Amino acid sequence: MEKRRAGRHKKRLNIKFGVQHPDLIGFLVDISATGLRIKTNHVFRPGTKLKMTIKDKDVNMHAEGLVTWARKVPLQMMNVTRCGMGVTFLRIDANLANYFTEHDIN
Repeated sequence: MEKRRAGRHKKRLNIKFGVQHPDLIGFLVDISATGLRIKTNHVFRPGTKLKMTIKDKDVNMHAEGLVTWARKVPLQMMNVTRCGMGVTFLRIDANLANYFTEHDIN
């Protein structure tokens, strides 16, 4: 049974994230209007609220979200299996809303 409310779009963008400040680094690997997946081995427990900064070219986009799932794997497995976190958006800024419009993400 599909749990997602919106289709995912594969992307590879730099993302900074953290609980109080977005100071950890990862890769955004897919995104939808309702959330995203971060490829990282620094994961937080489901239910954790994150602050995120996504960079595309010269534009910084900001969001807050809630971790819905997390999976940490050994470093040598990061490119072999799914790891990181799924995050549901709680708030997005105008730059991220514009990004959704420009890239037909709904």
